Amino acid sequence: MGWKRGLAGIIGFALCVAPVYADDAEPSYCQTHASDSVSSYLGGLVRLCGWSVGLSDSPAPVATPAVTPPPPPPPPETKVFVVFFASGDMDLNDPAKQTVSEAVQAAKTGGFAKIHLVGNTDTAEDDAYVLSLARAQAVRDQMQVYGLTTAAFDTVGKAASDLKIPTPPHTKENLNRRVLIVLEK
Repeated sequence: MGWKRGLAGIIGFALCVAPVYADDAEPSYCQTHASDSVSSYLGGLVRLCGWSVGLSDSPAPVATPAVTPPPPPPPPETKVFVVFFASGDMDLNDPAKQTVSEAVQAAKTGGFAKIHLVGNTDTAEDDAYVLSLARAQAVRDQMQVYGLTTAAFDTVGKAASDLKIPTPPHTKENLNRRVLIVLEK
């Protein structure tokens, strides 16, 4: 197919150039189509001979500048407090109440609107899921007593599935009996 177009381009060029030298030539046709005929001739000659010189019928692609996507938004700002419990207990002692009070103050002054409460137990406690959830709810209730009523609370119990200190089954560990208070903007 390329050689046919090449031959047609050569013939078209010859037909346009020949009348230029004749006495009865129409200058308007040749003047208006001379550049088309020359490029057609050259393109046809290249196709007919099978040369590859980078000529094409389509315009050269225009390079578009690379667009860098915007960076992802930063993760939400968080602040974490930890409340510890005695074995088998879900009541808050004085140090635990102090930690809850500090978390409430941080939530109020820092503009934190979401509060995630995650209760945990150690591997020695019975009814671990129920106890871990009861601990998280006890912290939520104390936060509301201290005046934090407008926050969105997310309260979950994880039992002994998320140990801070890995221990074998039926092992008491003070650091595993806890509630994480995660403040999020």
